[in-house]
Amino acid sequence: VRREMYVLRDPQVTTFQDALSQLIQDICGDLQITQAISNFSIPDSHQLPLRAIATELLRNAKFHSGASHIEVLLKSVENRTYLEVSDNGVGGAQVNTSRLGRLGRLGLMGVKERVEQLHGQLEIISSENGTRIKVVL
Repeated sequence: VRREMYVLRDPQVTTFQDALSQLIQDICGDLQITQAISNFSIPDSHQLPLRAIATELLRNAKFHSGASHIEVLLKSVENRTYLEVSDNGVGGAQVNTSRLGRLGRLGLMGVKERVEQLHGQLEIISSENGTRIKVVL
């Protein structure tokens, strides 16, 4: 976590897209990665929450899915920010609505809450063939 926070202050990182590319490498660097990251303006108010969302999605894919391949897509769709993280893992991703999840803002529950705070949309598609999570802000 500390290393990820330093990326925010790295003078070589000039855009959110650069920071996201670095984050992907830091978390998932030993996996096969496909990334399509478009350059467009992301509102300042969305950048920190979007980074937290991306971090959680990448960690889930890396540490919980058993995936060997992760795909990340970031683009602008109709003036909105679209982030998609998918993997070829075991599936089973879902929002934990238990009391522990609500109190600790753990996992996908925290992602859901951040997306809702920004009036965005979250879609989770998960099967035994992997997981695809789409965020629109």
